Amino acid sequence: MSSDRANILNYKKPAFWIAIALIITIGGIVFALIANPVKKEPDLSFLNPDNLATLLVQGEGVQIDEAGYPYPIVVSSLELGRWLHSATDEWKKKRVFSPYELTPSITIRVNTDNEIRFYEAEPALAMIQSGDQYRYYAIPKEDFRVIQEVALLGYPKVQSLTLTEWKKGEPATPVTITDSSIMEMAVLLAQGEENLLAMKYSSVNDAPTVDEYIRVDLLGQEPSQTYFVYTKDGKNYFIERPYQRINRISSGTAQAIFNIFTEAGIKPKETTSFDIEHSLNAIISSPLSSSNPQDYIRAHEDEYETILKFGGEEALQYMLYQFEQGNAEGLRGQIMMRLCKDILGARNTIIDESLSPEEWYTAFSKQEPIKLPDYSYDGKDELEKLVYTTETAHYSQPQRGFTVVAPKIFKSIEEGDFLKVFVTTYSATYIMNTTANAASIREVSGGIIPSAITFERSEAGNYQLVSYEQAKDGSEWLPSIRQYCTTPVSGKEIPGLADDIINHYGDYEDLHKLQRENLLKHLQKYGVQNPLIVKP
Repeated sequence: MSSDRANILNYKKPAFWIAIALIITIGGIVFALIANPVKKEPDLSFLNPDNLATLLVQGEGVQIDEAGYPYPIVVSSLELGRWLHSATDEWKKKRVFSPYELTPSITIRVNTDNEIRFYEAEPALAMIQSGDQYRYYAIPKEDFRVIQEVALLGYPKVQSLTLTEWKKGEPATPVTITDSSIMEMAVLLAQGEENLLAMKYSSVNDAPTVDEYIRVDLLGQEPSQTYFVYTKDGKNYFIERPYQRINRISSGTAQAIFNIFTEAGIKPKETTSFDIEHSLNAIISSPLSSSNPQDYIRAHEDEYETILKFGGEEALQYMLYQFEQGNAEGLRGQIMMRLCKDILGARNTIIDESLSPEEWYTAFSKQEPIKLPDYSYDGKDELEKLVYTTETAHYSQPQRGFTVVAPKIFKSIEEGDFLKVFVTTYSATYIMNTTANAASIREVSGGIIPSAITFERSEAGNYQLVSYEQAKDGSEWLPSIRQYCTTPVSGKEIPGLADDIINHYGDYEDLHKLQRENLLKHLQKYGVQNPLIVKP
């Protein structure tokens, strides 16, 4: 018998311990894969609601459109972003092969290119639109309820807040607010987890059953709304909407509401309607021998300036309400009309000086504001598109009007995954009203500011904003430009760049031309022909 055959015949199976070792090894590999799965690429797109929430918390006001309501609704971008961050933990992607034929009832316009849509017909559904892309999410129905309530409480639906602290059935002096706190409160009051147990065993009537609470009354275009904020034990906090709901809220939300109340309580007394009336009476008190309203204003310049300086939007709303109620006759009406025009500034498009106060208010109240979105770049240059999108988001003021930007790019530098763009941008926000013959366009704010914008390229190839540096004011203007004219990573000075930007100062004809071209293109896009552009 050959040796080969002998070896085959004498073959024995592997020992038992070898088989066990193989099993253990394979098991270890499987366990390692389970314990350390291959990491998925992070979703850095704006189809991810968390990324939109991050954008929101960097802003001040965000626009909400509601079907059937003719004006943009503005609420706090920061507070809405915070709510969205926590809410989206429960949002689940919903795979669809084509868009649903649904009309959104509420749309959050995060910026020019990104929005979140909600549907009353499908309250458990939301859609994010980012440019030409979209993604659907299954959401808790409670989130739709929150968004509905936020839209109900935003500006201009609500134009003033009155907060009153109650202790043992007795109210303290109320505090009235007409500033941006309205936009914060719109989001804060809508939050919370519905507390069914509290609804069942508490008295949901005109007031809570506790001894101490804060009553919040919201007044404006819609019927007034009332809320109560309180705690029973110093640990658990609630928002109660009489006869409708009691929601448990976080201590952070409660503290934010208390902070608004506290800060409003220490504002100058000149911001109350009582003091506006007091100043008005002082102005019309003398000189009685004159019939010229300007003589009364000259005799009481301090009172007039006090209303302008400390009254602001509250004074405006108070006086417009006086017109509406018919309390604007004679000299009182003349003084209030002048005050309203001074506070309104460019927002007053009624320029006929021959009108009486009553005629002016009638014409002003019949103005038909036209709502337009911000300018959107439609060119093919990817760098320009990135700059236009960033600058529009930075300067957008949806609560005031639509924004158009005109950037001049001086240079762009790539270093590793970082891109730094040096630009001077003319940004302007406009309002548009219809007149008898045409649409009138007024610039309500604007400016030309140099800046350096740094982006980082993600693994998916998209650019994310990292830093935004602007030229400073006054004596710091020139050195601040020289300071940021450096490469994005190594920080090396870029020869001649600062001089180019500085030498461009004072000769902005190219930016004025581009701004007007972009404005006219934007208006034509939305069917506005032959607009009357009124200089600020």
